[in-house]
Amino acid sequence: MMPRESGRLRRRLAIVTALLVGSASGASLTSLSARDADKMKSVLYGGACWVVACTDADDKGTGQSLLERAMDDADAAKACSGATLKCDAKLPSGKSTRARLGIAKPPEGYPLLFVAANGEARAVAVEEYAVVDGQTATPDHRRLAKHVADAGAPPRPTTLAAAADFKAKCAEKRHCLAVFVNGSRSDAAALRGFKQAAAKLARTRRTLRVVVADAKTLGSFSLAKALPGGAATALYLRRLSANEKAVLAAAAAKLPAAKRDDAAFDASACGAGDVLAKSADDADRNFEAKRLAPRDWAGAGDAAETLVFRSSGVYLSYGAAALALAEHALFGAAPTARSLRALAAKRPLAASSKPPLLGAKAFRGGDFGAEAVGAWVDGMTAAAADDLAFLRLGLTGLPKAPKFSKAGAPSPRPTRRPSPRPTPRPARTPTKPPTKAAKAQAARDKAEARAEREREARAKMEADAEEHIPQTVDISDDGDASWHVDDGDGDDEDDDDEDDDEDEDYEMI
Repeated sequence: MMPRESGRLRRRLAIVTALLVGSASGASLTSLSARDADKMKSVLYGGACWVVACTDADDKGTGQSLLERAMDDADAAKACSGATLKCDAKLPSGKSTRARLGIAKPPEGYPLLFVAANGEARAVAVEEYAVVDGQTATPDHRRLAKHVADAGAPPRPTTLAAAADFKAKCAEKRHCLAVFVNGSRSDAAALRGFKQAAAKLARTRRTLRVVVADAKTLGSFSLAKALPGGAATALYLRRLSANEKAVLAAAAAKLPAAKRDDAAFDASACGAGDVLAKSADDADRNFEAKRLAPRDWAGAGDAAETLVFRSSGVYLSYGAAALALAEHALFGAAPTARSLRALAAKRPLAASSKPPLLGAKAFRGGDFGAEAVGAWVDGMTAAAADDLAFLRLGLTGLPKAPKFSKAGAPSPRPTRRPSPRPTPRPARTPTKPPTKAAKAQAARDKAEARAEREREARAKMEADAEEHIPQTVDISDDGDASWHVDDGDGDDEDDDDEDDDEDEDYEMI
């Protein structure tokens, strides 16, 4: 039994371990050395199934004895090979095997085993080699043998059920083959044939992950326009190593020589990607297709930074061309081809600011079948002899993983905010009906108020009438003033005449 916590149970583990070591010997295991780089690479990433017991774990030999007895099982021995290794010993790279695989150190008394199969490696969980009961775990070689047999089974293709599964089950793997079908366009027999071909590919190629993606379920693929048409097609994706990223980035930055060697400066609206890593003919064709007249690029301002320039057989970035033109304006000497190449190296054209993450290539053979696709994908997954052989694969660098987008997916409905609860109105206090005396008093008060309003209206009318009657002021010889009302009887004819003369003066003006 293997204890979880107490020292008492740890002593019981030592007894069980001694009995296990002293029991009947099991199958012999291969002894691995961390210094053998080629063998370790083959064990960890070669695709074949290996189960390894770490002999430097503090388990008193429990892991090795357990694996020896488990490999006596015929199914386990047929599926995997057993081996021992000092997992904390340094590999030629400087890391230990345990650190390279990201496996944590087990608790004291517990064995450490890991399984490497189909190009991937992981630690064997306690539940996969022992019977766990409460706080104790009893090693069981039969349980480990069953897990070994299952781990060594040939891989199967994965049918993606959701768009999010593509990244975890394909794009994050070292080698992946995505088989694209469309259930809404192909009949059931054709779909079954495509899936059988995918199963055959996965069964015979352990380092390759094969996924089946149905556009009917997953929607449109972000690289669909770059894939060939057909009822079924395949896309190879490769998770690039650090060296492969550098090789692809350098290849993408390779600048061909321009076919025209005129000293005059030309500009084109083609992007840097239409010139870099192209043949001389393709680069010239792309440049001429979007060539600009001098009046169009001379005053382009900030937009000129995206243009590609050409002079004396050299393609130049905006920065390199600006320096060359500035030197010519300052010193009067035309730049030579040699000086332009030096400027192009200092201020190079950049196709993309992001380094490639994945390498991709689509199958463009004839009919989709296991034999044709298998022969093609074998060339993709084979180890390249050098960087040139890797470049000859013709992989396209992708700065990010492609993905699916479900067409016509309903947008989430906005969540309604709860409406504010109305403020409760105060309860009305019930009132008693008025008595007859109260009703009579209210009628009298109403009649008096109406009479008062009528008196006020009559007084106002009389005041307005008096205000509109014309009044004049007479000044006597002694200076006394007196008011009198002009009643319109003709006594004030002189005044009227003066007014008439004044009116006539205004009419003349």
